[in-house]
Amino acid sequence: MDSRTPAIASAVRSARSTREKLEVLRGAYDGSLCVLVTCGPSLGDFDAALLRSRLSGTLTIAVKQAVNLIPDEADFLCFNSFNVLRYQALKPIRVFVAQRGG
Repeated sequence: MDSRTPAIASAVRSARSTREKLEVLRGAYDGSLCVLVTCGPSLGDFDAALLRSRLSGTLTIAVKQAVNLIPDEADFLCFNSFNVLRYQALKPIRVFVAQRGG
């Protein structure tokens, strides 16, 4: 997890609107390397401890169940309304992706 995320997450959670949340995030991670960890069968091919050690201190976005492999390293958790697990209280900033009809 990036060292800035706890303060950013707190500010995002206290923002009242989506616009305010986006303003908190605007430029917050400028210049950072970002790693995206997605779920899928090949994720099981990686050594979890090695992956966690390499992500330490790195801005990391986990997609859906991938967060189970890196719960303390993920800065963001992206999920949608399909196949949603009941995620426990996690540190990442949660991003719910919804598709608009029409």
